[in-house]
Amino acid sequence: MVKKLFLCLMGLILLLAWWYPVQNVVRIEPVDLKNRFERFQNPTWLGTSTFGLPLEMTRGNRQDVTFQEFRTAFIEKADQTLKADPEFLNPLLNKLNERGRTYLEPEQWPLPWPSKYRVPLTVFLENAQSIELLELAWLESADVFGSELNWRDKYPLRPYAVLFAAVLFAASGLVWRRGDKASTPSAADSRIGTILACCLGLALSGGAMIAMPHLYGIWGDSDLGFAAFFVGLFLCLSGSVSALSFLGTFNYIRDLLQGEKRLLQWNYTPAEWQDFVHKQCNEERRDMLQKLALIGLVLLSTALVVSWVADALAVMIISGVFFVLVLTAVSVPVISRRRLLRGPFEAHIGLKGLYLGGQTHTWTGFFHSFQSAEVETGENPCLVIHYFQRGHGGGDILVRVPIPAGKEQEAEHAARELQEAFA
Repeated sequence: MVKKLFLCLMGLILLLAWWYPVQNVVRIEPVDLKNRFERFQNPTWLGTSTFGLPLEMTRGNRQDVTFQEFRTAFIEKADQTLKADPEFLNPLLNKLNERGRTYLEPEQWPLPWPSKYRVPLTVFLENAQSIELLELAWLESADVFGSELNWRDKYPLRPYAVLFAAVLFAASGLVWRRGDKASTPSAADSRIGTILACCLGLALSGGAMIAMPHLYGIWGDSDLGFAAFFVGLFLCLSGSVSALSFLGTFNYIRDLLQGEKRLLQWNYTPAEWQDFVHKQCNEERRDMLQKLALIGLVLLSTALVVSWVADALAVMIISGVFFVLVLTAVSVPVISRRRLLRGPFEAHIGLKGLYLGGQTHTWTGFFHSFQSAEVETGENPCLVIHYFQRGHGGGDILVRVPIPAGKEQEAEHAARELQEAFA
């Protein structure tokens, strides 16, 4: 489980690095004086009336202001003046002529730039030909997400993230690589171990989302930071509480596999195990299809009613839900079969739960209550344990543990022990 959580943590670090934005950048745009002059003479309520010009120019009739006066006022109002150094400005002006705007890191700008200066600055270029005025805006990480920067400039860690992803993929292959040896029973590799790992992974994901606004520098500067923090807080708390609720069951299965309070342990031959898996998966598939047929009938009736009173979007949503249910009904038995065939071919039964080839069941606690245990004889003898599970997806649950040849007396003894323990 530690390996799985470590890989989960590395995957979260990879995602954070993939979307990590450049922290500070300067956006540079040429000032279109002709367009601003037209807007100055014909102002609307959507824009300001002065465009940063001296107040005395707006007291008279705007139509009396010539373009030359407008241009002179703008130049005098400029925040900075920069001599047109061809070595620096020519490549910059070429980019502006091609793209309309460009971006630079703050240290690439030749004049001092105030730290975190939010208001755009106007710069006048002396002896410039095509472009005379530039407007500079300081963009922090919260502003970078919505900018037109290409991904290489917007996300500086992505080239390293690709290399890290390749290393992580190779490490994952080594972790899950299995040899020809038969697998040994492990609580971490069982169903309850997978559930616990998912809960802890959910808590780790929530912690990553809580840290994201602070790492990215967007805390307090955008709604994205607050949304990520509160969603991450919810995921972290729900994952932690869920992990605590499953921790007791996980510890019990781990102790059971180590031999503590074990009633019996059975080993199966490959033929016996394959026969058991085949029958169980057929029953699971049949049960899934029956539930799917009932749910599908309800959804179909709902879709027919909705199609008369709503638009096509509602019908598409209902169809999408039905498709997800079909996919689940088809894939769950296949995944369960593959997991059981992987082994180990063992059953460990205790007074409070059992381990059956990776599947786990417990029948004590607030959400479970033991009902009965008995031995079914016949062509395929098995120990049937009946318990009730409260909550979503619960109800009466029957667990059929196949009895190996010659172990019928052990099964009878285990059934009596269970009945007496919960009498």
